[in-house]
Amino acid sequence: MLDSFGRQQCAGIKRDGTRCTRFVTASTSDRQTQSRSTTPSPSPAKKRITKAAPGSASTSLAPGSGLALGRPGPGQSPSSENEDDLGIAPDYCFQHVAEINKTTGFILPNGKHISFSMYIPSTLSARAQARLRTALSTPPTPTDLKEQGYCYVYELRDRARSGREGRSNGSGATACFKVGRSINVFKRLDEWRSRCQSADPILRSFLPAQQGQMLLAGASTASVPGVRLSRRWERLCHLELEDVGERVNEECKDCKSKHREMFMVELQKGGYEAVLQIVRRWMHFVQIVADAY
Repeated sequence: MLDSFGRQQCAGIKRDGTRCTRFVTASTSDRQTQSRSTTPSPSPAKKRITKAAPGSASTSLAPGSGLALGRPGPGQSPSSENEDDLGIAPDYCFQHVAEINKTTGFILPNGKHISFSMYIPSTLSARAQARLRTALSTPPTPTDLKEQGYCYVYELRDRARSGREGRSNGSGATACFKVGRSINVFKRLDEWRSRCQSADPILRSFLPAQQGQMLLAGASTASVPGVRLSRRWERLCHLELEDVGERVNEECKDCKSKHREMFMVELQKGGYEAVLQIVRRWMHFVQIVADAY
């Protein structure tokens, strides 16, 4: 839950077992999720760091982890981009970021050890690394374990910025990518084109897929089954992309909503290949986790 200033209560747990009372500035995606699902409660707080009011929203905890975890929202559509299937991602103050990042890994129910350093790049910010650690170690939901889905990458060439344009905000040439999940990639693309007709998305890839998979809507279909934990997969991609690139925070002129799955990524940071590498790495992770349940 965000306060009226767009801040999120730190989800960390203090040594006495109570929730941290600090507030941190919420990410763009969390503000978008909050605006779609709830009305922010007024908060008279004036300081940068404030205490939570008694009776504030509770947060579920991973047994034995000491980390506060977000709850999945009820009634989510399996291919909807307008709601975050896993709710608002937990966020942390500087003190709990440092504490969480001391943990090096966790063990799955089948006994397999997962080292965070195998999946989380050391080049990410400390905050992003802490949020990814939480997302990695959160137990999967029954729905996410049961459903098979895909992650897709669209490129929106009309939103690309040249180096000249990018220099105004301190960045170089950038490309715009939409990264999301769906149980039917081509149907999802058709739905988006019908609703947001000014967009001209080019499907660059989706995973899992066979080499040489045709990507033309209306003439193609997925050739291999999707993977379980696609909601977790999408969240992991978004948490990393938000740190690597810049999340687009603009209202769509067609549907009047904000597409939370769109990111600007500098070409000098790898552009499409960097995005694809992120999607592929987190696919491998969720496949390992799914096999443990």
